[in-house]
Amino acid sequence: MHIIDKKFTEFIYENSDGQKKKIYLAAAANGLCMALLMYSLTVGLDDFSQNNEVSLRGLIIFAVSLAAYYITQKLGGEIVSTSMQHGLTSIEARITDKLRRMDYAAFTDTDPEHIYAAVGGDKYGAVMAARFLLSALSSIVVVLLTGIYLCTVSIPGALLVAATLVIVLKFRKAIDEKVNERAKEDNEATDKYTSSIKDILEGFNELKMNRRRSDDLFDSEIAPASVNKSKRQLKSELIRMQSSILEQVTLFIPLGLTLFVLPMFAETASTDLVKIISITLIVIWPAYMLVQIGPVSSAAADTIKRLQTIEEKLDQANLEPPTENGIYPVPPDFNKKIVCKNLVYEYKLREGDKKPFRLEIPEICLSEGELVIMRGGNGSGKSTFMRLLAGLTTPSEGNITIDGVDKTEIGEAEYRSLFSLVMTDFHLFDKLYGMPDLDPDYFRKWACLLGLEEKFTDIKKLPTINLSSGQRKRAALLAAICEGRKVMLLDEVAADFDPFFREKYYREILPKLKHEGKTLFVISHDDRYYDIADRIITMSEGTSI
Repeated sequence: MHIIDKKFTEFIYENSDGQKKKIYLAAAANGLCMALLMYSLTVGLDDFSQNNEVSLRGLIIFAVSLAAYYITQKLGGEIVSTSMQHGLTSIEARITDKLRRMDYAAFTDTDPEHIYAAVGGDKYGAVMAARFLLSALSSIVVVLLTGIYLCTVSIPGALLVAATLVIVLKFRKAIDEKVNERAKEDNEATDKYTSSIKDILEGFNELKMNRRRSDDLFDSEIAPASVNKSKRQLKSELIRMQSSILEQVTLFIPLGLTLFVLPMFAETASTDLVKIISITLIVIWPAYMLVQIGPVSSAAADTIKRLQTIEEKLDQANLEPPTENGIYPVPPDFNKKIVCKNLVYEYKLREGDKKPFRLEIPEICLSEGELVIMRGGNGSGKSTFMRLLAGLTTPSEGNITIDGVDKTEIGEAEYRSLFSLVMTDFHLFDKLYGMPDLDPDYFRKWACLLGLEEKFTDIKKLPTINLSSGQRKRAALLAAICEGRKVMLLDEVAADFDPFFREKYYREILPKLKHEGKTLFVISHDDRYYDIADRIITMSEGTSI
């Protein structure tokens, strides 16, 4: 029977920088100090009962052991707490690092809520459990030393106390297993309620405009989910409360058995009986620590396991190698053409679809310095092709070459470093990351052209709030321009622009970028501006025509 969860202790030892022995030494020394504290109390009681005066030797033992207890608890506690904190921080850092290096296809299959819950969730419980570890280990030492001492006083009494403690621990383990079985159902109920709250936050405008829809959502989803979550959590909490009460009660059972039952079956001197009861009273606290550490360490182990499970899944996601020695991918030479030939990409079959969407591109070329516009209806495959062209998505068939060199020979990261990308689902960062050599004058020039000079006065910081949808899109375009890459892929960038900036985007911004030497691949529905393009490509039902 494991009193302390094995995964929990292994995690601390693995992250202790080789200080496992120090943890055990600190725990043993701390337990010995606690035992000496108890011994000093029994010495004081004996001396006072015999001489009717305060025991000097008991006082000295008490003072020295108390000071040593504090020192060993502090030193050992610092090691285990630091180990847990360091371990959690390390695994979180590894997860976030691997998350940004994972394959795009694997990323699209990742549940972000699961990542948020595991990485961003509160881990104070795990840190707190680490703090209790040393006390639990020292409590084991105390219980063993106390058991040895009790054997010198009364073997039947020692066996009685030991048997009771084992029963209490087994009882608590059974309760903990029952609580753990309910934890999954509790989490599912909580997740369902959280999901319904998300509908309010993300669909606020729609709900505000339609009271019937708002009431229907609340009455049929949110309120029942809240009640179900509350009922499940209350039932689990009542089980935990029952467990806590019973364990407190059962810890006093040895006292009653010693006083009222032991004398009936084993001849025991009154002085020995007093010693057994006194020692049992004192050892209740260490025993209680052993009872408590089980569920606390199990909860911490669950937190650790969730993080490790995520990391294991990420390890299977075709990770890019990390950057070494500050050496970043170098974009390939592009002086003639990018050729996409016989590309095939098929999505997974979605619920309700008769067949999966399939993209088939016989051949699309992009010449250096061109401005190419791709048009087509919604769902025709324009954005999917752009992701293939950008190197985010890998085709199942066909190949992409740059000036005759295959993308696989160039390298995925090197190939992608040729492009700047603004997709419809873009994310706006609050800083121009990865641009240490950006010319401030160039930044201000384009901020002015994009009408953002009043918003973006500091090259080191981009405001991401209090911006209209059009301003956010222009800010994303500004960031893409400042990357300084040779090819720009722009997916419906003007969709959120007002008429003035839409005109400016097509008649001024894109021509200026082309004049700077950029190669532009633009997805657009604005047919009135198609005259600016060198070529127009039409997409229909997953293929170019």
